[in-house]
Amino acid sequence: DDEPIMRSLLARVVEREGLRALTAASGTEALQLLEANQVRLVISDIVMPDMSGLELLATIKARRPALPVLIITGHASEFRKENVLAAGADGYITKPFKNVEIAQRLASFL
Repeated sequence: DDEPIMRSLLARVVEREGLRALTAASGTEALQLLEANQVRLVISDIVMPDMSGLELLATIKARRPALPVLIITGHASEFRKENVLAAGADGYITKPFKNVEIAQRLASFL
């Protein structure tokens, strides 16, 4: 997510579930982290400045098809769930979300 507050919130939720969280402010930074670390799940916003979440999703799925990608968006009217899932996302959550929603999704993927 390109928003620092959202990255921090998501990292706290992930860490409360006993997992290590890596955060990235852009799709490019996320891809660098994926290359340098063992990652079990990606949570990405759709609207980001340098690369959209859908572009990031396509790149991840081309490189690591089995890696789960959960997409979060505050633009549900523009990015419909069925289209995002058809693009290869393994999950879809709209903002604002409840922390428990993220925790449940984490548990279902890991």
